[in-house]
Amino acid sequence: MQTLTDEYYLVFTKGNHWVCRWLNSQCNHIVIYVKDQHNWLKLDPTSAKIIWEILPFEVSNPRVPYALHPGARVVRLRTDRASSWLGKFKFVNCITVVQYVTGLRVNALTPWSLFKKLRKLQGKPYPAKNICSVQIL
Repeated sequence: MQTLTDEYYLVFTKGNHWVCRWLNSQCNHIVIYVKDQHNWLKLDPTSAKIIWEILPFEVSNPRVPYALHPGARVVRLRTDRASSWLGKFKFVNCITVVQYVTGLRVNALTPWSLFKKLRKLQGKPYPAKNICSVQIL
């Protein structure tokens, strides 16, 4: 039986929220990119709202997240579409939005800690955490 999976590009970049001054200076915000058959979509969870954009780039170009965020860390994540998960009590920030949208089941308080946990899971599936594959690009 084949399961449905989604592929996301998580871009760990520099944020502009006031809380970011106490976080890792180069990796304190997460922007999500996903592509369908026709368009690249960008989800940017800011402090006040979630911004969705349809980007005018070819879907066949996998370098779009790099071009829009030069020097940022990019993670290609494939997850099982079985569920969206938030766990118990969570603060509403870019990490909880990433967890909800992707269904990722990894506990992390900061974008940097999420990046480190994903880096440890690179190259191996982890069904308990709803991960099909992680690739640091």
